[in-house]
Amino acid sequence: MLNSGMYNIYLLTNKVTGDSYAGFTVNISRRLKDHAYRAKRGSKTHFHNHIRKHGLENMRLTILEEGHDAQFGKNIREPYWIALLKPTLNSTIGGDGVLGYHHTDSTKTLMSKKRKGLTHSPSHNHAVSKSKQGKSFPNQIDSISRDWAVISPTGAAQTVHNLSSFCRKNNLSPGAMTMVHQGKRSHHKGWTVSALDTQNLP
Repeated sequence: MLNSGMYNIYLLTNKVTGDSYAGFTVNISRRLKDHAYRAKRGSKTHFHNHIRKHGLENMRLTILEEGHDAQFGKNIREPYWIALLKPTLNSTIGGDGVLGYHHTDSTKTLMSKKRKGLTHSPSHNHAVSKSKQGKSFPNQIDSISRDWAVISPTGAAQTVHNLSSFCRKNNLSPGAMTMVHQGKRSHHKGWTVSALDTQNLP
């Protein structure tokens, strides 16, 4: 059984074909080695077949989310990201869910309570810090990251390229949404937002 330790939700994307795989782990380095080992040993999953054909070295790593409750990350957040991004190489919905999974009202309430404990990767936090130097707050929101995952008050999820523009169209405050993203607020008018932070595999 998973404990309340640190976890990552990650995305691996083929740099050539664009195919992708999303997953959960408590140790990203060990998880990548495990994928490589299982592919070499002949695992027949769609993703491991893809690794054998294209090589793990040709996959770009994106850390989608970090958190401090591994059980919550596995059962709630992994299915959320898979449902949101619809990665082409996943064979299941992730966590304890099944294909076609939808969050119940009780699950949405749990997600709202737990979201305060979510954090972003060090590289993302560094980008946030750099963006604050000599810039006014309204302009920095899109310089931090180009892609965002936004959840409406009804639980509908979508990806957004320009968060400032999205806020203007939906009568939301970019500053308040950034505070939600930074963990300083749990939501803004029922909306929540997370940045998609990308880095390359070594």
